[in-house]
Amino acid sequence: MRPLLTAYLFFPVYYGPWEVVRYLRKLEKSQWFSPREIERIQLKKLRALVKHAYDNVPFYHEKFRELGLKPGDISNLRDLRKLPIIKKDDLRANFPNRCITRNYNIKNLSRFKSTTSGSTGKPFTRYTDIRATWFARAARHRFESWYGLYPGVRYLTLRSRAPFTRERLIFSYSPYIRERIRDIIKRRFRLTTWKIDGKNLREFLILLRRFKPKVLIGNVSLLFTLASLFKKFGISDIHPKAVVTHAETLFDFQRRLIESVFSCRVFNFYGSREIDPIAQECEEHSGLHIDAEDLIIEFVRGGENVSFGEEGEITITDLNNYAMPFIRYNIGDVGIPTGERCACGRGLPLIRELKGRLCDLIVTKDGGIVPGLFFNLPAPYIFKNYEWIRQYQIIQPSREKLLIRMVKSAEPKNEDLTYLINGVRKYLGDVEVETEFVESIPSAPSGKHRFIISHVAHELFK
Repeated sequence: MRPLLTAYLFFPVYYGPWEVVRYLRKLEKSQWFSPREIERIQLKKLRALVKHAYDNVPFYHEKFRELGLKPGDISNLRDLRKLPIIKKDDLRANFPNRCITRNYNIKNLSRFKSTTSGSTGKPFTRYTDIRATWFARAARHRFESWYGLYPGVRYLTLRSRAPFTRERLIFSYSPYIRERIRDIIKRRFRLTTWKIDGKNLREFLILLRRFKPKVLIGNVSLLFTLASLFKKFGISDIHPKAVVTHAETLFDFQRRLIESVFSCRVFNFYGSREIDPIAQECEEHSGLHIDAEDLIIEFVRGGENVSFGEEGEITITDLNNYAMPFIRYNIGDVGIPTGERCACGRGLPLIRELKGRLCDLIVTKDGGIVPGLFFNLPAPYIFKNYEWIRQYQIIQPSREKLLIRMVKSAEPKNEDLTYLINGVRKYLGDVEVETEFVESIPSAPSGKHRFIISHVAHELFK
């Protein structure tokens, strides 16, 4: 049974403001609505958002005027296709003055500011308002309930980040008392590492056996690496109720191994810093349910919406963010929609498969594994320290060598390249690092920029 008493006693810490709880109740009901009823919710929100953007956001007002459109011309969901698709570069070029709502004070929005990891090699900043933040939190709690994460359930999050004290495993304690209290009440343990290998595996085991999490959450490559090492060394006593993967494409062979080692089902989650959360698997595992009361998702190829079962670039309209609207925003991922209804009975539409999130692993000379996402994190700032790097890509032809391709926006100093190479070697060991400046970095066939290409990682778990 769901521990409702715990939820209501500690809701200011676990759920946040009452507005989050109220909206969560609505989402728990609306997920069982028919697709037509959910579309009515979307249309009502869409018309309000479009009018707001036209009246208050210079960037979108100009787009409407260029096309000769008024808010009243968007009278149904199909009319959304009359508007242009927006990309990150469009918003960057107009950031912040023209793409943030006129009557919003950017200083007041600073606490709701986030920066993407820069999976294309170019970080991106977005703002949201408190109302949209509440709605996103409620949507995430709804997804959590699908794999049994309620107040009082112990869970562990595994993150990739550079250690500040020692080059092994560290605990991620927040410096803020409020966050520490939140961790205690939520029974959350945050574990941070930058590399998983045989040396720190013992620490993982001690912590997992002591904490005994019911839910294990982490990015795909870290969890896959952990499961692979458990299998290699015959470790079979760690059995959470669910494993939740995110941040990278989850391939079938990775799912099978993780489920086999941990003896539980994997729930794949899809989100981003710009739009979070987006979609997640339910207990039927027949696709990822879209958070459709808050988002409109289109799959587009060649400027046209694709049919069910076809690959398309994912384009998102966030129906709640009025501070910095995202209308028909190309998020840079590729997926396949399906018109099938899930056996769970929910009316939320499904993404059958995500295709465009590729993040290879870097393999060190000693056999350690560093997730590609590591290079884009706020720490260790290997690439983000240099404003002259417009875009980059790391290629690993062997364990002993790395090639770093960079598109520069200005001329770097000689010492900058030395610091950059030394920064990479600090975490990867004695590896040969070659740098190369290029005019552009081509996209993968999926349309997504791959910032890590490893020719070693695929051989690791044969």
